[in-house]
Amino acid sequence: NLLTYSEQFDNAAWTKNELTITANNATNPNGIQNADTALETTTNAYHDILNTSTSLTLNTNYTLSCFVKYAGREYIYLFVSDGIAAAAVKFNVQTGVVLGTALGTVVSSKIENYGNGWYRCSMVYTASVSVTGTIAISTTNSPALSLATYAGDVTKGISVYGAQLNIGSTAKPYFPTTDR
Repeated sequence: NLLTYSEQFDNAAWTKNELTITANNATNPNGIQNADTALETTTNAYHDILNTSTSLTLNTNYTLSCFVKYAGREYIYLFVSDGIAAAAVKFNVQTGVVLGTALGTVVSSKIENYGNGWYRCSMVYTASVSVTGTIAISTTNSPALSLATYAGDVTKGISVYGAQLNIGSTAKPYFPTTDR
């Protein structure tokens, strides 16, 4: 897992953009209460949890995955950018459906049901340059295959757990990290 603090979205390693994180208030897919909840602010903006310190290598496939559960907001997207090219996939985490590619070129995407409302969402992305990239897990208020700002609702969000970025074209078994 190339991401740091993969279960601690309240950590400074993750930038919160118009989302408020409450740590350890949701039960993770394994039944342990250490998943976080991300609730939107009312600001008209993107509502993201961002990691901006992950190295990407030219022409390498990466799989970004995260466990997500509906907490009032059914639509989310995963996003990867290397500064030249970006890609995003939208998911419905209430019905367990991949809605499709919302931005850029995606090798593949998948959503897996882990029970008790948890889904592991994943997307495969090929880096177009060697650089420090941006990874995002975002709420969105629309199933439309685009990325747009919107006025959030403080009662809506998602529960998140186990973000992972691994080299290759499939999501590997989840491996928790702290500061590596």
